Amino acid sequence: MSSEWIDPIRTRGYELQGKTIGVIGTGKIGSHVVKLAHAFGMNILAYDLYPRKEPIEKHNVKYVDLETLLRESDIITLHLPLTKETYHLINRQNIKLVKKGAILVNTARGALVETEAIIEALDKGILGGVALDVFEGEHVLKEEIDIVYGKNSVV
Repeated sequence: MSSEWIDPIRTRGYELQGKTIGVIGTGKIGSHVVKLAHAFGMNILAYDLYPRKEPIEKHNVKYVDLETLLRESDIITLHLPLTKETYHLINRQNIKLVKKGAILVNTARGALVETEAIIEALDKGILGGVALDVFEGEHVLKEEIDIVYGKNSVV
């Protein structure tokens, strides 16, 4: 097998130790992310309406306001439900606060993040990358897939 196709730049890792992760939502899933981040030697900031003692005591989590988390985090990860209060929690106004080159991860709910804000932040070089398991309006896409491929299809 030839290794000509391997681009060393694309296979380079990203050192987590010493980086700052901002965990938005420290419930069940967010708490697991905190444990992993602590194991990697990361500095951990968190934003939650109901801060918990355990992450502070066990994993040196520092609870901060959302603006501070956005300004200081190298990686921002969302783990909270979609409510009236969390709809577009990350938006065009506050995404401008994000540390240049930060990575945004959303595996919670698509509408927590305003899609246009992500696109604009990537275009302007504010965000260094985005990892999405969900996205705003995905239910519309699912409905379209169901129409084209049939219900319960896997695409």
